[in-house]
Amino acid sequence: MCCDATCADPAFACTTGYTARSNQASITCGPTPSSCTNAVCCDATCVNGGWPGCGAGYIPKTNIATITCGPTSGSCSNGVCCDATCANTGFRCPTGYTAKSNQNSIRCGASAGSCSAALCCDATCDNSLFTCGTGYVAKAAQASIVCGPSPASCTATACCDATCNNALFSCPLGWQAKSSNSLILCGATSASCTTNLCCSPTLCGVDQRVLNHACVACPPGSTNVPNDDASGVDTNCDPTLCGANQYVSSHLCKPCAAGSTNMASDDATGPDTFCDTTLCGTNERVQNHACVPCLAGSTNTAGDAATGPDTACDLVLCGINEKVVNHVCTSCPAGSTNGPNDNAAGVDTYCDAIVCPANQRVVSNVCTGCPPGTTNTAGDLATGPDTTCDSIICGANQRVVNNACAQCPIGSTNAAGDQASGPDTGCDPVLCGVNQRVLNNACAACPPGTVNGANDRADGADTLCDAILCAANQ
Repeated sequence: MCCDATCADPAFACTTGYTARSNQASITCGPTPSSCTNAVCCDATCVNGGWPGCGAGYIPKTNIATITCGPTSGSCSNGVCCDATCANTGFRCPTGYTAKSNQNSIRCGASAGSCSAALCCDATCDNSLFTCGTGYVAKAAQASIVCGPSPASCTATACCDATCNNALFSCPLGWQAKSSNSLILCGATSASCTTNLCCSPTLCGVDQRVLNHACVACPPGSTNVPNDDASGVDTNCDPTLCGANQYVSSHLCKPCAAGSTNMASDDATGPDTFCDTTLCGTNERVQNHACVPCLAGSTNTAGDAATGPDTACDLVLCGINEKVVNHVCTSCPAGSTNGPNDNAAGVDTYCDAIVCPANQRVVSNVCTGCPPGTTNTAGDLATGPDTTCDSIICGANQRVVNNACAQCPIGSTNAAGDQASGPDTGCDPVLCGVNQRVLNNACAACPPGTVNGANDRADGADTLCDAILCAANQ
């Protein structure tokens, strides 16, 4: 009647899932111990049947049985009673990590925020803190390859495949790495790389040859087509043979200088060669380093060098009694003449017919003097047929003397018609008649009282008449 029971009354005990409050001795239940209840005297623990237990991703704390939640089971929670595990949905392994196989049993702490990659995850080969070295490439399944607790556990052997550009592999002499060798997978190690897989035969370029499995330049003056295989035997270059009108200079074929020539096939691998100067022939001249014929009617001696400056031909000047016919000096036709220096490079010229003077005739196209005792008027053309002279006919009282008509001596006469081209002729003396005498080569009458017989020659000396002597008695 005088006292109230407290929660510490021996007749009261907290049921399973509850634990006495620390101040239970001062908690009054009521008049009897039966008035005490879990709600008044006890706090619920994490093993209280009214709490459903740790949620997914949590496990009971190791001291769960002694953990007080609060006055009721409703006060229990994952945060009070449980530890978060690595399997908690509030935690995910970052890229480059994968959950450990025992993640459900790995305690992080009171919450998922306590979980870390170091605690909950194993590093995988795709971890950003690991890279395959040069000459390696990540395996296709790298995201699923577990290295160990940290990226430092990742190795090229575990995570990578060797590629053909691996430093431990090199192509042999005469081979070269394929352009895609960084993408060509050999296998787990560089020992898996092979020449055929990783290398291509080295193909030499234009004007290269193979020497000891290396491509080397052709010797000066030689050439080669591309694609000699350096993985094979040594090859050779072909000597460059210069073409016609080329010469070798420092192992190069160069064109001959204008006006010079050279035969084909000079070997450019050999010493320098030279072109021959073109020498123009007779009646040729140099024009733009070429030999060209002289213009018609001009000439030139042989030997002009076509490598030099232009030269000229000399004009042909015709000689005396020559004319130009188609730029050639041609002798005048018989019976014609021409002065010198007609220019054979010019137009055709002509000769002048020879006109015979008086007392000449044409004989074989030559003006020839008439034979003695003949004559001819001027004007016969020597280019024509032969002509003749006319005989000189002596007049009355003329005679022929040395093919000329000469006057008969005084006291003589001759009939006209003697031809001077014939032999000499003579005149007939004048014979005086009866009773005439010769006086100064003429017949004169005898003086009166004189007489003379006939036939005194008047071409002689004077004659006299005889005086008439009278007879006796006369």
